[in-house]
Amino acid sequence: MNNSKQTILIVDSNPESAMFFDVNLSRFGYAIQVARSSEEAWQLANSATPSLVISEFSIKPQDGIDFCWMMRQTKYLRAVPFILLTTQSHIDEIKLRAFRHGVDDILQLPVSLRALAGRIETLIWRFDQLVHTDPVTTSLTYDDSEPSEVPLLQGNLQSFNVLEILQFLNMNKKSGTLEVHKDEQTGFMTLKKGEVKYAEIDEHYGEEAMYRLAIWRDGIFKFSTKIGDQKDNIEKATMKLILDCCTVLDMENFMVKM
Repeated sequence: MNNSKQTILIVDSNPESAMFFDVNLSRFGYAIQVARSSEEAWQLANSATPSLVISEFSIKPQDGIDFCWMMRQTKYLRAVPFILLTTQSHIDEIKLRAFRHGVDDILQLPVSLRALAGRIETLIWRFDQLVHTDPVTTSLTYDDSEPSEVPLLQGNLQSFNVLEILQFLNMNKKSGTLEVHKDEQTGFMTLKKGEVKYAEIDEHYGEEAMYRLAIWRDGIFKFSTKIGDQKDNIEKATMKLILDCCTVLDMENFMVKM
């Protein structure tokens, strides 16, 4: 894979670990930028949009999660993949907050270089499929200009699962209908400003429908700006709903392994 045009921003207050990531990820062909604080990282990200950010949790003055949220509130940075690095003692207590603030992945320190490289490649590839680069501004954008009947996003669930698509739409505060098809089944989710308000699959509705759709790994999806007149059947915040779905998936995987 040729990564010559892809830049990774490393945010790490520890010079030794920052150098470790710099040296080793450079070997994979990435251009590396290193920041020692969230302030320095913010300046670098605003001067040139990175392809991906890897941030230690315990950076200052803003921690890694708050820095991610700053990016998510900035139009040309909101779609940049973000990996958070933290210790085992912090993972459980920060997981919900991290995903609510737009973090794409959390990896435990010390991290395997092979595992990190794999996640980097996957996240960059997936987000490259969901966004395009504006040749004038060279910033990541999302096309809102299409007519409502034309899908703004469409693809295969083997490349992007339902939860990943919802996280992207939530992060970008999109309104519309996400339609997923598998064999002869069709599921619908309606979003308003990034929040899932309605879900339906077969005779199942609301959160139950969401849990059923979350396990789909095959099929196709499309997202358009059209919204039906269904009455809302989901009240839970979307990021909390995504985490609950992840818990259900973890339980299901555990039962399969038993």
